[in-house]
Amino acid sequence: MDDEKIAGIMRDLIKSLETNDVEKTLSFFTDDGVWVNPNGTKGPYEKAISNIVVCGAEFDGGGPVIG
Repeated sequence: MDDEKIAGIMRDLIKSLETNDVEKTLSFFTDDGVWVNPNGTKGPYEKAISNIVVCGAEFDGGGPVIG
């Protein structure tokens, strides 16, 4: 995959996070994905990723909370 394709995927991921599009955000992860927060704590697979994204979308601070 070339660099521009990767950059486009990352732009789409960030846009889905910024717009709180939970389904679109989750579509970027596999069922065995692992979320690692800035502190290095790993979340178990897709359920953790889903919880983080959904909680972020429900946060009333203007955008998702990640990590």
